[in-house]
Amino acid sequence: STFRWILLGILVACKPVAMAQQGESADPHTGTVLFPRESIFPKFFADGTVEQFSLAKDAMTRRIIGSIGGIQRLVQFTTASGTLVQIGAGATVYGSFIRSPGQLQVVTADFFVDFPIEIKLSSRFAVRTGWGHYSAHLVDDGIEQLRLSSINYAKDYVPLFAAYTIPSLSVTAYGGVRIDYFTIPERNAHTLFQFGIQGGDLPVFSLGHLYGAVD
Repeated sequence: STFRWILLGILVACKPVAMAQQGESADPHTGTVLFPRESIFPKFFADGTVEQFSLAKDAMTRRIIGSIGGIQRLVQFTTASGTLVQIGAGATVYGSFIRSPGQLQVVTADFFVDFPIEIKLSSRFAVRTGWGHYSAHLVDDGIEQLRLSSINYAKDYVPLFAAYTIPSLSVTAYGGVRIDYFTIPERNAHTLFQFGIQGGDLPVFSLGHLYGAVD
């Protein structure tokens, strides 16, 4: 149900206190870390579908797009060859809204659920794979406004991405492919190629940090 996906997104986005207390608790024999604090794979800031809190406004219309979600890093361990591996779970709920006089119409509700597997091959190079699910829905206001009947639209996919970071410049370049191996209502597999670059992270007085990103 919709409520179940929303609940999963909130649970993943909000780290419980108990998890925070266990963070970085490493097993001295295996090197396993539960709920590690740091991610070994960069976040794609210019990607509009990443797990995050966001709010955007379409400057040409009254349409507003918002999201709530995040990734919980679950476990980190080192293989026999010395490769660092991190496994997590993430979820995000996206909604589009139209501001009308006296009300806020909810038009669409989209859900992403991801289970990323991230591998750090060197201090600068990391890769990500795993499994993900995406579903898109017209909600009541959307169906009434667009005069369409609802359909079941969903994708199951496997991501294959690599990222290269230059710490001295605070620049990261990334690229890869998302393989949609199951889709409905279309039954054919699809591939989505994605590339981007981001960097900067320049402090701006006490206001925050300035950065640039293109995806």
